[in-house]
Amino acid sequence: MPWRRLTYPARGQKAVFLEGDAIVVRLERVSLRYGDGPYVLRNLSFSLDPGSFHYVTGASGAGKTSLLRLITLAQQPTSGRFTIFGRDGASLNRHERAETRRRIGIVFQEFRLLDHLSVLDNVMLPMKLIGHTGPNVEHHVRELLAWVGLGDWIDALPATLSGGQKQRVAIARAVIGRPNLLLADEPTGNVDDQIAERLLYLFEELNRLGTTVLIATHNEYLTERFPHEIIHLDPVEQAPPPAAAAQAQPAAGSDQATPAKAAERGQASQKKAGQRKHDQNNPGGSAVN
Repeated sequence: MPWRRLTYPARGQKAVFLEGDAIVVRLERVSLRYGDGPYVLRNLSFSLDPGSFHYVTGASGAGKTSLLRLITLAQQPTSGRFTIFGRDGASLNRHERAETRRRIGIVFQEFRLLDHLSVLDNVMLPMKLIGHTGPNVEHHVRELLAWVGLGDWIDALPATLSGGQKQRVAIARAVIGRPNLLLADEPTGNVDDQIAERLLYLFEELNRLGTTVLIATHNEYLTERFPHEIIHLDPVEQAPPPAAAAQAQPAAGSDQATPAKAAERGQASQKKAGQRKHDQNNPGGSAVN
């Protein structure tokens, strides 16, 4: 199958956005920390327009996965404002959060496949949950699985698949419903370069049909091979905890001090020892003439 002839999603069927969705995602000076731990995101601001394609890059620990968790409403920001599809993420009730998540396709690093379902049924599951079933849907699922190189594994269970195969099943499941927003966390991390390119072609085709795409990745080859806008995250600089700061700068009179202070105290101790020896040799305290 030529790489550019993907027929699913069907031509002409574009992602549908609700009225007022001028911006899909907007972050305004958003910071995030888990409990009392260190900040993983600090003062982050950007927006994603409908139909845009972005990469999120940065070193391990820079907060890429945490950012995706925030956008999927799995985590609330510690401070700042976050809106999704024109709605304030913090103000959504339980029903509204569920409705919002149905508009998002998510590719997790850990795959999250259902072990008791076949590859075909795992990918069809999102369609069944919204009442879309039948031979036409199954045809599209089979075509999509063939595109990602799993045409011979349709009836296999997840336990029999390699990590790369599981990742492709997770990607197929995320895109089958033509989501308004696709979030992918290192989607090419477990596949070879040829499959990685096929997956990027798939993401670009979905984007061409109207889906906003945000991919967290370390793969510089793919970001150069398939150039799109990049949101680069740098690790948040952490202030030393109070205990560490106190150890680094001991209080005056403390036993822990700089080498110069230690030398001064050593000289003073030697003088005192010499004075004690002198006094012992001269009990009366008079000098020897």
